[in-house]
Amino acid sequence: MAQAQSTGNRCGHDPTTPRWFAAPPDHKSRPPIIRKLVERIRDFYDDPQKIPSLANALFGRKQSADPDGDHKPRQMRSERREACCALLGAIAHYCDLPSLCLSVPQQDGTLLPIRMDTLAERAGLNLRRAERAMRDIVCGGLLTIHPRCELQEDGSYIGRAAIRVVPNALFGLFGLEARLEHDRRRISQKRGQNRGEAPNRTAAARLKIGARALLDRVVGRGPACEPAAAQIPDFSSESPFIISSGTFPHSKHIDAMRAMLDTDSSRPVERTDTSNRLSQPDIEDDSVSFPIRCDTS
Repeated sequence: MAQAQSTGNRCGHDPTTPRWFAAPPDHKSRPPIIRKLVERIRDFYDDPQKIPSLANALFGRKQSADPDGDHKPRQMRSERREACCALLGAIAHYCDLPSLCLSVPQQDGTLLPIRMDTLAERAGLNLRRAERAMRDIVCGGLLTIHPRCELQEDGSYIGRAAIRVVPNALFGLFGLEARLEHDRRRISQKRGQNRGEAPNRTAAARLKIGARALLDRVVGRGPACEPAAAQIPDFSSESPFIISSGTFPHSKHIDAMRAMLDTDSSRPVERTDTSNRLSQPDIEDDSVSFPIRCDTS
């Protein structure tokens, strides 16, 4: 088997055939803007001035560390440009568009951060080479890193995957910033709808149970405890009303409550922004309960 010609650094780099990042075949297809960004990042290899801050990252660090030293600016070596392009491709591939974090969205709506060794493996680099490329990328302003650690019971700390955030400017370098805002809104709305379906039914079911208990108390059944105020959606008039303690509701209100109890529990619950009333439950939060406020004064 023929070996790649060595260039002195024993990394197998061939200046004429650079190795690019390739998305794993078992991964779902990424949005078009991500695929386009991965392709345009490769232009940096042949034309470093496509990303001047990255091309001068190493020289800038040397000059900052030793301002009085004789540091002559020079072009970044081709093997280092190859590593930066490969790692930037992996960064773009794992960029979650709504949050711009390097993470994998989970079913419960949380985000699983990507570890550095995973990025290095996907980029086809060894860890040490990937760390050098990451340092250039961070110094070039193409990524922001927020380290994390967890305190253990014995007082020691254990490191966790850092939060890595891609700035909008990385997309703007290649004329994709306008498209980015459109795709971020679209994907955020889609995820919100998907996460809201199940909690919608749960919150509506809880509201239905609470309304039934309140109705039993109003008509003379149920426990002696009476809420100070409870807001029930009146689906007949499509506007909420207030039932206060000591005030017997009109018969039409009771009819509206009964009508609500007969409706499908999956019917969406309307919100209200009235500041002096109890707000409707957040239908996107699975932990919401029927809003009854007890007066303890």
